[in-house]
Amino acid sequence: AYKDEDISGKVAVKKYVNDVWTVVGTEGFSDGIVGYSHLVLNSNDVPYVVYSDGGHDEKVTVKYFPTSEPVIENGDVTSTKTTATLSATVTDTGGANITSRGFQYGLTDSYGTTVTQTGDYGAGEFSSNITGLTKDTMYHYRAFATNSISTTYTEDATFTPRIDWTLVGTAGFSDGGAS
Repeated sequence: AYKDEDISGKVAVKKYVNDVWTVVGTEGFSDGIVGYSHLVLNSNDVPYVVYSDGGHDEKVTVKYFPTSEPVIENGDVTSTKTTATLSATVTDTGGANITSRGFQYGLTDSYGTTVTQTGDYGAGEFSSNITGLTKDTMYHYRAFATNSISTTYTEDATFTPRIDWTLVGTAGFSDGGAS
């Protein structure tokens, strides 16, 4: 991280790859002229830049640059004849919080319907309830999660809403064998 006079003294970050310096993120991302800047990596190798920003009365600003896309896995599906609860787990946010997550589902692996949750999420399990399904019909689905780098999708999976027997009382409640 350094003060780049070629871009009005704003902060810039470059990395050296294959004998060439390349810009990381947006060049000149400070709001004003930079007084000083420092680059540090956290324990997950996510780069943070700390700098005094002339655009904010020389006060300190800290920014980080996410380094990878999120990692997500399909979870369990529970269903009745016309509804289902789909679940998935974001196991790694990729260094930036998840801004949207959800599921795509439909009768083919082209899906057709998307259920999205937007916000500021970390790693962990999430689920969505879907309705209006047709019993005994196979549905395709996949989960997705989006951070500032990209959107990651799980592999295609399927489920079939069914009506099943429901236990009444306690199983095996009679005093003896039945015939």
